[in-house]
Amino acid sequence: MDKTDTVTQGSAPPVFSVVIPTRNRPDILVDAVASVLEQTFSDLELIVSDNSQPADSERNQAALAPFRADPRFHYIRPDHNLPMVDHWEWAIAHAKGQYVGFVTDRMALRLYALEEVYAAIERTQAAAVGYATANARELPGYRSLRCGHENVAAREIATADKLQQFARGDWPKDTPRLLNSFARRDLVASLRERYGSVFTGISPDYAFAFRTLEALKSYAYIDFPLLVTQGETRSNGNALTIGAVTQETTDFRRWMQQEQGEWLQYGPMPGDTSVLLNGILREYALAAAQSRSDRFPEIAPADFYRGAMGQAAGWARKAMVPPGVVTALDQYRATHGLSPITLPRPKPQLRRYANLVAGGQLGPLPLRRTIASVRLSIERGLMKLGVGSYFSARTLRDVLRQDLRLRQRKGK
Repeated sequence: MDKTDTVTQGSAPPVFSVVIPTRNRPDILVDAVASVLEQTFSDLELIVSDNSQPADSERNQAALAPFRADPRFHYIRPDHNLPMVDHWEWAIAHAKGQYVGFVTDRMALRLYALEEVYAAIERTQAAAVGYATANARELPGYRSLRCGHENVAAREIATADKLQQFARGDWPKDTPRLLNSFARRDLVASLRERYGSVFTGISPDYAFAFRTLEALKSYAYIDFPLLVTQGETRSNGNALTIGAVTQETTDFRRWMQQEQGEWLQYGPMPGDTSVLLNGILREYALAAAQSRSDRFPEIAPADFYRGAMGQAAGWARKAMVPPGVVTALDQYRATHGLSPITLPRPKPQLRRYANLVAGGQLGPLPLRRTIASVRLSIERGLMKLGVGSYFSARTLRDVLRQDLRLRQRKGK
């Protein structure tokens, strides 16, 4: 089988190009693909870029077989495995649409997402339109999503305000990272012309965000979560954050050190790979250095320390502080003569375990499946009575279809 599907030449470019970079997750990739091809706004192309190991690539192609009849679907695969940044750069070069966005293999778009993004583009003429994200609740054989279709409206955000928030040690999520946004083709082309690439650094989504925040005066943002994520425990970023060791995170760290180690010198804590906020602000510092722009406010050590400890506090309450974080931040505090911030005590261990077991997130698999089935039955019954607050189904694909049906019934 050819590694690259033939893309129709000479036809008018679609409004949207949706790129799905995938690596070794054939089981949930189909949810992401279906969520794009089932959009109510159909003027699009879908590019699945497969960066998987050979065995998983074969499974991907088998899982994707039902979608190949759709002329909007294109499958591409690089000749060899690439680091994430290089893979994104390679994949985006195949996009032909007027607006380009990314969805990873563990994400999915609500089935009316592109309809709403297009409406925002028509209203605002923005070069970038972002949108909020929601996490699906997930158990074995169970996915659910909170209901709600109100306030799907775009607002304009000044990029200077967002850059100031990052410099204060905050971590605003309403930024256009291309994983939660669509960018106009001329913006993407201008970044490539200016920097020689669209992406750089170690985190391509935040590298894109900071380059875009520097290039634009404002962008549009939809506060309603048009993007839904699942498979959180299988995320490289999440696994690295909590210190989990998987084959994917092992590969990621090796590539980062061997092929992207030059970028580790940037950020408030050069060389550190344990503090999450440092990883985000590494891309901030890199964008500032490469652009030589005065639009990036300086990051004060006290603000960075406060923000990083705020993130650590969330993990501390769950007794899940990543290895090395406290030591690294203690050293940073002492070096800069800052007053210490005390982390909160974790919730009682017994209560934490009881909540996880009751929620079906811990315990033997048969018990977790039973809890999932009970939840599914209860939530389906409540929805039929018109009093439920969650869509529930065996797969995220079916949850999103329920979501669309309710929207259509309400005349949205």
